[in-house]
Amino acid sequence: MARPLGRIKSHRTHLMRNLASSLVVHGHIATTVAKAKELRPYVARWVTLAKRAKNAAGADRLALERQLYQRTGNRIVVRALVDDIAVRTASRAGGYTRIIKLQPRVGDGALTARIQFVDGPVASSDSKKKQSRKSTKESA
Repeated sequence: MARPLGRIKSHRTHLMRNLASSLVVHGHIATTVAKAKELRPYVARWVTLAKRAKNAAGADRLALERQLYQRTGNRIVVRALVDDIAVRTASRAGGYTRIIKLQPRVGDGALTARIQFVDGPVASSDSKKKQSRKSTKESA
């Protein structure tokens, strides 16, 4: 059962589409834990469809890519799914994403998390901050 997330169905659908598109393009996004948990199966359906499109040929591939476009609404996302993510996840039967819990948000204290693809690089907010601090000290 879908979480309402405090939104009506049409807004929730567009929210999930936008979050999933950002995840595909950037490889990871930071959001609330509830949204990340709701996003996981949504992205899994897209990846599974992209894998089917990658393995299909001719008219079947075109039809599957059109189904992806209908769901995503963005040709860049479709290309990224079929050409990059479907290749990286070819050996996986599922479990394409991981959720890493982060510190609560400063403004309202909401629990936040980073959702990212399992086969991509592990992006830790702490390590990026330490690296950026080191690089600024070294360059100075």
